[in-house]
Amino acid sequence: EIDVGISDERVPSVPINDFLKQGDTEENEKEDDDKTTKPKKTVKIRLRSSLLGTPELETAIAELGNQKLQSLYQSCMKLSLQSHTPLVTVGLWSMLDSLASLHASDDKKFVNYFSASMMDNTLGITSKASRKDIIAALGSISEKGNSTKHSAVAGSFDTKQLINDFDVVSELFLAVVADILKKSKQPEEE
Repeated sequence: EIDVGISDERVPSVPINDFLKQGDTEENEKEDDDKTTKPKKTVKIRLRSSLLGTPELETAIAELGNQKLQSLYQSCMKLSLQSHTPLVTVGLWSMLDSLASLHASDDKKFVNYFSASMMDNTLGITSKASRKDIIAALGSISEKGNSTKHSAVAGSFDTKQLINDFDVVSELFLAVVADILKKSKQPEEE
């Protein structure tokens, strides 16, 4: 006799042809028990909803002692990109502009300041592929940050691209902050 009804218990699926061929013997039920295994737990990909900075970068920015950079960094890392992508884009743009000015000791625009040769010779980013990726991400952040900040209607709303751009330029952030810290600890030449 087959018990039919609604239950919370999940049973493995069986093609109906297999069921009809087997009949209702206890031996077949035992075989089915041996064949059934627990379904593997699937791991779902969850997209990030914030930038998730690194402990190394956060520590370096804290050591720098620049309140503006610390505040911008905290805001950019904590704000949800689901609702605040335009704000975070302008925040990253502002952080990069501030870092370029701090590093250059004058008002330099980051997209022109952080050249491939400067990254290689001054900051120690020696991988040509990394420099190429960083320059592309800097261009993206510059373009989207400028349009978001200055345009009446254009803005940056692409969360996935912003996360990727940040991940790419994180190496640059860390190298620039480390170089600024190194320069600040060197005795001034007379």
